[in-house]
Amino acid sequence: MKKISDKYHIKLSEDEAGFIALHLVNAQGIQSQQDNTYLFTTTIQDILNIVRYYYKITFDEDSVHFFRFVTHLRFFLTRVLDGEKTEVGEVSEELFQVIQKKYKDTFGCVEKIADFLAEAFNYQMSTDEKMYLTIHTARLVHENRCK
Repeated sequence: MKKISDKYHIKLSEDEAGFIALHLVNAQGIQSQQDNTYLFTTTIQDILNIVRYYYKITFDEDSVHFFRFVTHLRFFLTRVLDGEKTEVGEVSEELFQVIQKKYKDTFGCVEKIADFLAEAFNYQMSTDEKMYLTIHTARLVHENRCK
């Protein structure tokens, strides 16, 4: 408040000073939210592009499957960007092997997504995360190919 007083030759009451301080803090929070929203949006777009180019497909962005996939990515990226490392259900190695074998091609795509996240955010996907993302990706790709 001293800088404002010195620069503009005005004296602010404590209430006015508090209001200005609160406004500045809120403005910083808004900028932080905007930065996170931008990062979120671009990261989701990057992951969608990995899937799009890997399979050479276009998505029906109005489909429920696309919406579910993006919703899954939002929850997943919230954990990634917050630096949370979770083993969602500590999936058995046997179940992971079944999914990996059944959806071999999709798992290859998920590995590319994992590489991207490791490079961009220094984040290593867990076995659970890879398995769930493989299932969601397989469903999205299947539904887009069936149209």
